[in-house]
Amino acid sequence: MHNNFVKRCVVAFIGGSLLLWLLVMQPVYYRSLLCLLALGTFYEVFYLNTYFTRKLNGFNYWQKMLAGLLFFLGSLVLTSWLLTIWGKGLTLAIGVMVCGLLLIVLSNNKITFFDVSYVFFMASYLGAGFLMLIKLGYGYKPTLLFLGSVWASDIGAYLVGTRWGRHKICPMLSPGKSIEGAIAGFVLAGIMATILQGFLQVPLALSSFAIGFLLAVAGQIGDLVASALKRSAHVKDAGKLLPGHGGLFDRFDSWIFAALLLKIVPLIKI
Repeated sequence: MHNNFVKRCVVAFIGGSLLLWLLVMQPVYYRSLLCLLALGTFYEVFYLNTYFTRKLNGFNYWQKMLAGLLFFLGSLVLTSWLLTIWGKGLTLAIGVMVCGLLLIVLSNNKITFFDVSYVFFMASYLGAGFLMLIKLGYGYKPTLLFLGSVWASDIGAYLVGTRWGRHKICPMLSPGKSIEGAIAGFVLAGIMATILQGFLQVPLALSSFAIGFLLAVAGQIGDLVASALKRSAHVKDAGKLLPGHGGLFDRFDSWIFAALLLKIVPLIKI
């Protein structure tokens, strides 16, 4: 446990420092990095559909080519979301969906409607989430408030949950998450948002404590969404890229869901 915590801290410090430096000093590179991270996260999520990946072993060469094309089309769906920030992407998304349906016919239903639906839905989920993160990045102050709140929630939930967590939230999805840890994360996120707002003065729709609290709730839900997906794939982590954290999806799951909350409920002026 101690070694894992140290790894988490080291990776979080290095990665967080890089992101914050790019956000403030090189915003164009920050947004470019988010686009690359979005594609990397989609790659992990694509292979979490173990029902589909197991079927690949029985595919002939032509069908494997079509499966590769499905991954490429899913990447284009994600990209089409990211392109909407420049007023483009809708035509690309429509064309890709049509091609995806054609894959079902060309593969003789080896690639099923479920396979295509999963890939396109997850690509849209990730694309929309990262799109909101990129939009936040056009003003570093809202991004700092957002990231500070979500990070504080993760830290509070992890430290309190591992030490004093007794009552589980959703043991079937995530046995490690506790009510005590979640409440600690909510409160710490609210406190962090209040402290940061004192320096940043970001236009908000509610009090800074309430904003931090709501972002933490959304982040926790995002964690559980990712846990449900990983449970269906019978894996603990989506990947192994980040020591102590798992994969990119394990790291960004809470960010994505919390960012989507900002689109549904404009808590922070972007």
